[in-house]
Amino acid sequence: MSNINDFMKNAKGLSKNPLGIIALFISMIYGFACLVLGVSLNNLNTLCERLPLIWFIIIFPLFMLGTFIFLVVKHHEKLYAPSEYRYERNFFGSPSNKEVPSDLDNLIVYVESTEIDTIQKKEIIEEIKKVKEKSKTIPIPINNLWNLNHWGSNCASIIDNKMVFTGTSAPEGKDGSHINLFNILENGKTYEISCFAKSDIGTEAKFQLWCHDQKDPNSSRTTVATDYKIPSYNGEKFSLNFKAEYNNDIRIHLQYLPGKGRIEVRDVRISELKA
Repeated sequence: MSNINDFMKNAKGLSKNPLGIIALFISMIYGFACLVLGVSLNNLNTLCERLPLIWFIIIFPLFMLGTFIFLVVKHHEKLYAPSEYRYERNFFGSPSNKEVPSDLDNLIVYVESTEIDTIQKKEIIEEIKKVKEKSKTIPIPINNLWNLNHWGSNCASIIDNKMVFTGTSAPEGKDGSHINLFNILENGKTYEISCFAKSDIGTEAKFQLWCHDQKDPNSSRTTVATDYKIPSYNGEKFSLNFKAEYNNDIRIHLQYLPGKGRIEVRDVRISELKA
């Protein structure tokens, strides 16, 4: 019983990130193999009965080693959980640094106090302000962290870091994909949530950007959405303003109203708006 409790305790610790899950899976497989060897070895009388188990014990570690090398080389950024980053927002791409705007404000004060040409001083300050605004923008990559087709259709797929929607029907009449972002906003501040969407010529399907926080839907919460619209062929920006009123979390929905054609969405961003 003690061994089982120890295993469950270790399993809970290992399940916190993809690397731990791989280690847990390997431990379980070898645990079952040892169990079979210990209980049934005397019943495996012939070489034909024992050979599959022997080959499994030889080949399985090599297979797992190859898989691990592939993941480390090709997908190393997916081997860690958000909690293992110093700031969880770093998990989603190039984050905004809260200290940067303050540092840039100090730099503006310094430039204003220097004895340089007024026109040149103004140009420097304008460039600093542009950098400051960029530092408040959080890009949200379109990758495997998105929950595709949350209402059960097969309309959404990810191709070349873009969300692509196709299909003329969905079980709920509409569908989409969403991502949950925790502790990424600052309570009381207002943000612009935006993305870039475009459609093929002749598309009749429509797109909507929809956001809400993570509170119980039966209680007070913030929820905002754009109207459903056919994006232009050349592409256009969809955006809405979202105020973090109840918590620091947000769920971003890329919604799809089925129809003829194809819609692709990219460049999802959260930008802090000026007070």
